[in-house]
Amino acid sequence: MAKAMRVRKNDQVMVIGGKDAGKTGRVIKVEPKNPVVLNNLAWLYDQKGDKRAVDYAEKAYKEAPKAPAIPAPSVIGEVIRVDDAPRPFKLEGKQGYGNARGIWQTVYLEARGTAPLRWLHFFPEPGSAVPNGRGVPHVHVAARLLEPATRRLALTLTFDGASLPPVTRPIPRGADSVAFDVPIPDPHLWTLDDPFLYRVSATVTAAGTSPPGFVADSVKGYFGMRSISVVTVPGSTNRYVALNGRPIYLQLALDQAFHPTGFYTFPSDSCMRDEILRAKQIGLNGLREHVKVEAPRKLYWADRLGLLIMADVPNSWGEPDPAMRGEVESTLRGMIARDENHPAIFAWVTFNESWGLTTH
Repeated sequence: MAKAMRVRKNDQVMVIGGKDAGKTGRVIKVEPKNPVVLNNLAWLYDQKGDKRAVDYAEKAYKEAPKAPAIPAPSVIGEVIRVDDAPRPFKLEGKQGYGNARGIWQTVYLEARGTAPLRWLHFFPEPGSAVPNGRGVPHVHVAARLLEPATRRLALTLTFDGASLPPVTRPIPRGADSVAFDVPIPDPHLWTLDDPFLYRVSATVTAAGTSPPGFVADSVKGYFGMRSISVVTVPGSTNRYVALNGRPIYLQLALDQAFHPTGFYTFPSDSCMRDEILRAKQIGLNGLREHVKVEAPRKLYWADRLGLLIMADVPNSWGEPDPAMRGEVESTLRGMIARDENHPAIFAWVTFNESWGLTTH
């Protein structure tokens, strides 16, 4: 929930929107009457005191490539400064439940390889495995590197707990992405009663270099084979959301996900799991995570335990001006980019009630 802060000359910043997103540079000029304002940024200080700014939904930045090696058991420390001053465009979320602000999700450091993956997404296509479906069941895989490959690489996927062979695809030198389809014969569908997850290990290796098969990065993930559509119930004109081609009567609760001590922050991982279990135990088949970008672990438990999720973008108050619209659109894009891989999410809610819907 880090909010806008004014930058100063010589600040090192990262662009978070537009065609230059992800690029870094120093501020060379700030107009006194029109100071630069960066929205939704957290400043991260490295050991040299350099500052970098990152979108709070992304929560990632790259260390300088020539940073000196630090022998174990040295401690690497980072300091994060958050500016939560009230502003008209600030995304507040739900009202009246306490002063939700500051750093409310886990901050961590993660080692990356020499050619790290920026993201790895899976788009399931059950095809003929669901009623009225067409085509061969498969999953579309899309991967993007943090930066263009400096040599020929290869992306290899191995599937844990499923009878699928490994798949390898080349990444040419200079490319930063790869996309391909993987056939999934006789797919094990993700359902509310049987939320099966295909677990995947992805490895980026150097091709044709020494040492052979040098691992440039490796990550683990998962996906669920399921489809979301809208169908007409036979014998009526009622339109229903369908899971795997079958209409489902939605029984959801509005989940505002606030807590007495942590507000947005959950006290533990088991608390997030228990909230999903409790919803199923009282007969619900879904939750609407209300005007909050929910914690990834809670979404994981929805995937793992089989509960549908409607994901809301947080809101500001009042009619949106250009700054507020920019804030909402940036956050919406960020949450979809981060969370679209969750099989539990079946809808993205762009407006709460009709707030801002008629503004042009």
